[in-house]
Amino acid sequence: MTVGNDSFPKTSRLKLASDFRGLLKNGKSSRQNGIAVYFKESDQKKSRLGIIVSKRILKRAVDRNRAKRLIREFFRREKNHFNSNFDFLIRLYQSDNLLESNNLHKYLKALLHTVKIL
Repeated sequence: MTVGNDSFPKTSRLKLASDFRGLLKNGKSSRQNGIAVYFKESDQKKSRLGIIVSKRILKRAVDRNRAKRLIREFFRREKNHFNSNFDFLIRLYQSDNLLESNNLHKYLKALLHTVKIL
C-alpha cells in the first residue's frame, strides 16, 4: 500500500461526468503516439486525473485495466513535478504496442513535456 505524497487518493480523481465533459469541451488538448491528453488549470488544491480507455481500443478487460493502472502509476509518480495544478483527462485512441515494456510511461512523459506541463 502506498502512503504519503506518493499516494493516489480519491480526491485526485475526476469522478463526475460533468468534469469529463468540461475537459473534453473546454480543455486544451494534444495527441501523440496513440494517447490524447486534455487539460486545464485546476481551481482545486491538487491535480486530478480522469482516464478513458474504450473497449473498441483494447478488447480485453485485463488490458484496459492494466492501461489504467499504468496511467495512474505514472500520474502518482509525476504529480509533484507538474508546473501547476491541472485537471487531466487521458484517453487512449490506439493500442499499438502501448502496453509493451515501458512504452506508455515514455509516451505520456513525452506528451506532457510537449505541452509544457512537466
